[in-house]
Amino acid sequence: MTTLETLPDEIFLIIFRYLHKMDLLYAFSKLNSRFEQLITPCFYEMNFTSQNPTLCYPYKPYLRFIDYVFSQHGRKICLLKLGSELQSKLLHRRITQFINLESVELIKSYENNDSDEFLKILLSIPSLSHLKLTIKNDDMLKTIVTQATSNLTTLHFVDLPEFQIADSCRKLIHVKRLFVSLRDYCNRNLPMLFTLIPNLTEANLAIKQFRFNSSFSAIHLKKLHIEKRNFFPTDYDELQEFLSNFIQAPLVKFTLILFDATRDFGDFDKLTALVRHFPYLESFHYYIEKSDEPDTRFLPHVEHVEGKYNRYAFFTEPKSQPFDYVRKNRHLSAYLQFTQLRDINDFRTCKSLEIDYDSLRFRLTHLFKIVKDLTILENLTKLSLNCMFRWQGKDHYLYPLVDTDEYSFLRWVLRISPKLNTLSVCTDCTKDIIQELRKLTSSQTSSRIIHFHAEDIAKYSCTYHSTFFKELAELYPSLKTLSFICNDEYRKKFPETLLEFIVTMRNLFPKLVCMTLGIIYQMDLDRYMKTLDQSGLVGESLSYEVIMSYPHRRRTKIVGLNIWV
Repeated sequence: MTTLETLPDEIFLIIFRYLHKMDLLYAFSKLNSRFEQLITPCFYEMNFTSQNPTLCYPYKPYLRFIDYVFSQHGRKICLLKLGSELQSKLLHRRITQFINLESVELIKSYENNDSDEFLKILLSIPSLSHLKLTIKNDDMLKTIVTQATSNLTTLHFVDLPEFQIADSCRKLIHVKRLFVSLRDYCNRNLPMLFTLIPNLTEANLAIKQFRFNSSFSAIHLKKLHIEKRNFFPTDYDELQEFLSNFIQAPLVKFTLILFDATRDFGDFDKLTALVRHFPYLESFHYYIEKSDEPDTRFLPHVEHVEGKYNRYAFFTEPKSQPFDYVRKNRHLSAYLQFTQLRDINDFRTCKSLEIDYDSLRFRLTHLFKIVKDLTILENLTKLSLNCMFRWQGKDHYLYPLVDTDEYSFLRWVLRISPKLNTLSVCTDCTKDIIQELRKLTSSQTSSRIIHFHAEDIAKYSCTYHSTFFKELAELYPSLKTLSFICNDEYRKKFPETLLEFIVTMRNLFPKLVCMTLGIIYQMDLDRYMKTLDQSGLVGESLSYEVIMSYPHRRRTKIVGLNIWV
């Protein structure tokens, strides 16, 4: 008779693929020597960013996992990826046990003392050689400069803002590889970075323009990767002048990625002229998109860009890939507004779709003809419904959808999107939005939605109704994350304390993991934080963090309070 113990290792490895790594390691760690050996490779990389950026794993099991598994196996972890400051807080007292940690990615960074202390601890680990993070202020960059060990050889700055750092500060002479995505038009940062990191042999740059205030040099650089972060046209002469900064570098490999090149780049002779001043160059790779057909000498590596009219791409094989997270996530049709949908391929490749009232009304008939035979949207995971109501006049009167075809189209999108798990709505009246969602939500859709974001319920005239969350729970009982605005109307309809409200939400949404409150007033934020800190629950059964920007469309600054339950 076959028992569990008699199954071959290969079968267990297949089964393990379907288990959450935290469940897997917690269940089989220290069970016996055979399973210990089977799960050991799973410790090499711990990635807590692979699902939703908002935490999708309950607080208590995560805390138990940190205390038990990490304390026993911290030395086996070499790659660590964190998606939230809350995760960093829990790892704060354990991170020194990761004595073999080689690479860390901090997808989200915040401006507070805890983040700075955690960064200092990470930099003190002798084995750390790769660090990826978002620089929020000058102090974070100064911490890296002053605390980094000689083993730190690779830096990856995500969305780097303008910064100031003294010329006399310590240089990062041991860093050899740099990945940097420059925010906005930071035309001073790049020259300063090459001064700060003088011994670079590889530079990967995602930038928005090629005009800089001063020249710079990189005399040790052997590999250069440049990609444009936006779709604004790239000027040939500006790029040529920018590349003159690298003439003294012994470049052997150059990669260029442009998504809206001007006519000059389609001239084969002009494109190759960009690299004629690099005598040691062994390979020149490119991926370039432009609105008209390029020179015939680029053939056969020319193609029409999928889902885009009058747009061509020419490239070298294998196709060069962007490293910038914005470009990765929004390449081609990954994120689209309804007005950008052109053909059936746009629907097929779209991962996140935003639909507004006017575009739905005026483009619906045209799009129905294009996609009527489509049976599945296999990539769509997020739908933003900003079409449920429209603004009218200065008093912002709201008019709900009344057209049967509009409802049919939205129901069709929801029905044929098996991976759709995130729903974002925009309204000024919770009672009305519940009524509209009832018309759209089937039993199949109801169970799939696990992330719900209430966007733009932040108007001071917003009306909450007392049964909003109860009715929302009936519609989407499997919600793991929920975000909404806390304004005057919210406080009137839900007068209970924050702790009582958390208990209520836990009862309504049994699977709820993270709740984000959009806070308009600083006094409300201070009161909520004080309530949580004095409850005795923080660190035991829940945790929280403050994020400086709650996703919304208003100009008023809204701070997010993430509560992990």
